[in-house]
Amino acid sequence: MPNPVNKTGQAAQCRIRARNLRTMPSSFVDANVAEMFGTLRKWRRERLEKLPFPPAWLRILQERVPYYGLLSPDEQTELQKLVRVFLVEKKFEGCGGQKITDEIRVTIAAQACILLLNREHDYYAGLESILVYPSSYLAPSEFVDEAGVVHEGDEGRLGEAWLRGAIILSWDEVRQDSRDFQDGRNVTFHEFAHQLDQQDGSFDGAPLLEKASHYRSWARVLPKEYAALNEAAERARNPDRSVRRD
Repeated sequence: MPNPVNKTGQAAQCRIRARNLRTMPSSFVDANVAEMFGTLRKWRRERLEKLPFPPAWLRILQERVPYYGLLSPDEQTELQKLVRVFLVEKKFEGCGGQKITDEIRVTIAAQACILLLNREHDYYAGLESILVYPSSYLAPSEFVDEAGVVHEGDEGRLGEAWLRGAIILSWDEVRQDSRDFQDGRNVTFHEFAHQLDQQDGSFDGAPLLEKASHYRSWARVLPKEYAALNEAAERARNPDRSVRRD
């Protein structure tokens, strides 16, 4: 891992901006006003989806996002529409000296929007900014040990998702994950999955289900499917070694 960017100067300002986004109080909005803005937002999104996808962005998808080539033609078209809207509605900010380019914006947006394919969504409502560091960065950390002593300090991170307002990513890690999509690691998927998880207001790993009784079925099915996923991943990594289910 490269040396983390220190949290002084511009890097500290990025974290302050992210913190302000997270702690910004919700404003009361009249129901009629909210409906009007919702209608305007829907109209703008439909208009954006009809615009031609820039050839330069398409080259970035083809060269920097290998998942794009695994999608069907219809899914590729849908992903392009999602990326167009995402890049208008979300703000990208460079931290620690990182310059924001179309390569950064499109690569991150495409991977974020892959998680939105074939599902109902609102383009990560509540997420306003993606903060991008050039590499790993330092962030304040606090933990309590077994003796009850509180330890404070800084730790190196590659990304994080906050409950409101911001996602933070290391561009070096995003680029590495994009090059090798078979290593089981992807910080962009990981952090944006947290954003999907917190649609109900908390990071708890549970999906939004229509009825409370459905969570019992979900809790019963999840361990079995997760075990099957791990077995499939292990077989892919070690095809000559059999995997035994306990």
